[in-house]
Amino acid sequence: MRHEEFVLLVDRYGSNWHRWPPRDRHAAQALLSRSAEAQTVWEEARRLDEILNRMPVEPASDALRASILSRIERTPQLTRDVPVAGRAGSFRGELARVAALAGVFVLGLAVGWSDAPFMPKPVVQVDVSDFLDHAALTEGW
Repeated sequence: MRHEEFVLLVDRYGSNWHRWPPRDRHAAQALLSRSAEAQTVWEEARRLDEILNRMPVEPASDALRASILSRIERTPQLTRDVPVAGRAGSFRGELARVAALAGVFVLGLAVGWSDAPFMPKPVVQVDVSDFLDHAALTEGW
């Protein structure tokens, strides 16, 4: 596991291993055992968790609940007909990706062919000494 991945996971799950996905837990523990930087990040997360755990938790007020529910009701809900980039199974999203890739491919071909007239002509190399030797022999030098 890279340090950047470790930092993201600590930000997401904190210092309690029970909150971590098992597949990430073992790699993070291995990095933590050998990296001073990771140990510093872990200690900061542990202290933050301690502070948050000491804070009193109060139930949400009726006003807060009403505010959240009204926002949910005003938020348009996604349906299966709406294409969403990156959503698995979105045919229109996949079609758009394929079309974009094909467009880039065609553009690359067009740019490659458009440079052809501006390419330098091949240079034919001639060994001058062969020419001079042949000329000297035929003209009687």
